[in-house]
Amino acid sequence: MEKEIIPAKHIKTILISGPECSGKTVVSVSLSDRIDAFLIPEYSVEYLNALGRKYVYIDLLKIAQNHNQLYMEAFNKISDEKYLLLDSFLPNILIWSEYRFGKSDPWLMQRLQTLKIDFVFLFKPVEPWLQAPFRENPNDRMVLYNRYRALYEELKWEFIEIDGSEADRLERCYNIIMKRHQD
Repeated sequence: MEKEIIPAKHIKTILISGPECSGKTVVSVSLSDRIDAFLIPEYSVEYLNALGRKYVYIDLLKIAQNHNQLYMEAFNKISDEKYLLLDSFLPNILIWSEYRFGKSDPWLMQRLQTLKIDFVFLFKPVEPWLQAPFRENPNDRMVLYNRYRALYEELKWEFIEIDGSEADRLERCYNIIMKRHQD
């Protein structure tokens, strides 16, 4: 099992997670600018854009491993007392793999069990569905949302459920981070 490298640096890792079309990327970009965080964008879009064919089960593991590599490399790029912000990450791949293919590679759960994520903002899918490349599921977003909740409870990761408008989500995330920074 891969061991998490916990650097001597004091980096806070924040994950923005949730089902498709729940506002994660827009808030991640705005929030990273506002708190001067190092942002690792959702890697799956980059991978799928370059793929040139319909993705298959094994592609999800490749996406996860490449995204994990970006996460690991980020610690070498950012300075002490900085935030590392993840726009989606391995939980999204695990849940989508289970939903889409009925299974997930064991590496995903093994890796999740070794990660150090300080806390998760779990976005409720209250945003209207907008069709976009690689979005597949306008109908079962609450089913997926509940799976995220169950996964974070199973992993014993602290998560905060976020809903409301895009502006409300951004403000709430920002205020939570600032309060934690002061504590």
